Amino acid sequence: MADAPTLGPEGICAALDSPIGTPSLMDLARGRRSCIIVVDDLSRPTPAKTVLPHILDRLSSVGMSEDRIFILIALGAHRPLTRQDQIRKFGEDIVNRVEIINHHPYENLVDVGVSKRGTPIRINKSFMEADLKVSLGCIMPHALAGFGGGAKNIVPGIAGIDVLEANHGMLYLREGETPSIRRLVGELEGNPLREDIEDIARKVGLEFTVNVVLNS
Repeated sequence: MADAPTLGPEGICAALDSPIGTPSLMDLARGRRSCIIVVDDLSRPTPAKTVLPHILDRLSSVGMSEDRIFILIALGAHRPLTRQDQIRKFGEDIVNRVEIINHHPYENLVDVGVSKRGTPIRINKSFMEADLKVSLGCIMPHALAGFGGGAKNIVPGIAGIDVLEANHGMLYLREGETPSIRRLVGELEGNPLREDIEDIARKVGLEFTVNVVLNS
């Protein structure tokens, strides 16, 4: 992509307060008891430590206590983040202020039904118990889902291992004895994997997404 200047604090705040196709985060948070913010891990370059303070400020401004705000790391089947990893991703101030949960693809899951494409929906229990569900990630090309960001933080990010296998298996091809993967970089329309994860994200109640578009 052609490079672009950073938004800066004012631009981030303006985007959070005037989102596309949804009420603002503050409007959604009013009257809610708790919030969970799903954030991608260190394998993605989302500048979480830059954006999260503005999200927390908006939740606090409508009366939500920080002990009712949780960060859930969308690990999929990746390794958990240590405290030092978390400081790199979120900043030490946020690590000290907010409870942070590492997702586990075999534990702390609840069944939420089946997707339109027949994928079993088993999702992180802490996520399902939260009153307001928010995602923070980045939009960058992805070989299978077209692009990262949005619902991809939910599947594979905070799903059970069987959900990951069923979802990723949609693009698995076998020609003779040679297995291969159908590549759909940048493709959203007609992409069964992307359609499946978006369907699941709606069913589990993801309500507000912060998508960061990256520059160099």
